[in-house]
Amino acid sequence: MLPPDRWSLNLEVVSGAESGAEEILSRAETLPFLASCRVVVVREAERLSSSDKERIVDYLQMHPLPHACLIFLMAQIDRRSSFVRALQSLGKAISSDLTGAQEVKEWLQARARQKGKRLSPAAAGALCDLMGEDPNLLVGELEKIVLLVGEREEIRIEDVSAQAGKRVHHIFEVTNALGHGKADEALKAVRCLLEQGEEALGILGMLTRHFRLLSKAKELDAHRKSRGEIARELKIPPSYLGALLSHAAAISWDALEGVLGDLLRADSLLKSEKPLGILVLERLILRTGQSKLVSERERALPERQRREPVA
Repeated sequence: MLPPDRWSLNLEVVSGAESGAEEILSRAETLPFLASCRVVVVREAERLSSSDKERIVDYLQMHPLPHACLIFLMAQIDRRSSFVRALQSLGKAISSDLTGAQEVKEWLQARARQKGKRLSPAAAGALCDLMGEDPNLLVGELEKIVLLVGEREEIRIEDVSAQAGKRVHHIFEVTNALGHGKADEALKAVRCLLEQGEEALGILGMLTRHFRLLSKAKELDAHRKSRGEIARELKIPPSYLGALLSHAAAISWDALEGVLGDLLRADSLLKSEKPLGILVLERLILRTGQSKLVSERERALPERQRREPVA
């Protein structure tokens, strides 16, 4: 449908818990760039409001989008709901039971076999440990590892470490530096990623995912969820959770909302002015680095009240 080298320009992933019908349809309406179609993945689609679901269905029935593919991901498919029935009439519904770590690893190995590769159990486990259990991220990283090994049939644990490990390390450096307000260190890590061939849009996508996860982690923590529950809900490696919660505690809800707005504006600018990639990222990093601390207004509130999520 969409080759990996076109993902950064034509693949978008949003959350039904955070995005409404207007944003989803706006992204789907955007014409593809150097590709035959544009793909918009809506995770947690079951969390869309009833009005948003109705608006999406009405729009797609009245205004088909031949250049776009909309994919709605749901934890469970209720085939009796009007939303699912309408989507089935417009496309198709596919069930996928990835309920545990072992199932995810086996699914990864099956995907590797489709590419003519043999992914060892140890390598599959290492990839899940580094990237978490998000299928979209795992597939993207597996594609890059397949290219890395070339004609060799077996994908080994050292291949995973060479590709995913280095990438995860630098992304962790960026987000960890931002969590401590060290914009200069974050910029250094971003430049390392660019030197390794990562595109500015790809880096922006990883930063956006981090801050969306941070928002969810902050909300779950405010509702007294355990660390294990938060890691399972977000499908992230436990080794990443500590830094994520630390960053979540250090940033105010107001500042977080501002960062997410900056990310959205940077995304639009990068897609219209691709040559400005490094400049857009540098400006974003410098602005985000200033948002690390809980605001003075929030410091005056009791701890429990300060940690309640905004409506």
